[in-house]
Amino acid sequence: MKKITLLAAVALGGLLSAFTLLNDAPEWKMDPSHSSFSFTVTHLGTPVLGLFQKTDAVLKFDPADANAGSVKFTIDASSVYTGQPMRDHHLKTADFLDTAKYPVIVFQSEKFTKKNEQEYVVTGNLTVKDVTKKVDVPFTITALKDHPFSKDKMLLGLKAQTTFKRSDFHVGSGNFAGDAVVGDDVTIQLFAEFSRPK
Repeated sequence: MKKITLLAAVALGGLLSAFTLLNDAPEWKMDPSHSSFSFTVTHLGTPVLGLFQKTDAVLKFDPADANAGSVKFTIDASSVYTGQPMRDHHLKTADFLDTAKYPVIVFQSEKFTKKNEQEYVVTGNLTVKDVTKKVDVPFTITALKDHPFSKDKMLLGLKAQTTFKRSDFHVGSGNFAGDAVVGDDVTIQLFAEFSRPK
């Protein structure tokens, strides 16, 4: 009985240690004024650039221990902007993002994979409208250093890019369901600046 109790205690201790590690990664705050989330999709074969003007991220990340990281990225779908008011309005309708019904786009990480000292891949669930799909997002650390404007902070810079099918997320209906007018491949690109206390 004592042996079983001891084994149970060891197992519980291991679980608690793992839980602690997952929550020990330092939390970074994104600077929205120096971050951007853009997308590229073709119209009649010509690439068109757009972006989302309102985004937020909750990032816990330790470059030395990628397993201890997590990120939740939230996008205000109605903040879509392409520089053309009529097109922006159309993208918010049920033909595309249907922002009245689905106001946010969310990416929630499941794991980080370290490739080398600068390159990583974060795997997680991307939810657009009523669909959630698992996606891999490669990203690169562009800066990791003392913050030049605050001696009490660290600075982290990231860039990320991935491509997915808009049809997988039910984005596009009617004349826009196929890729004859609007391409099915959507490439997203993120540039983000984060900071945290030392």
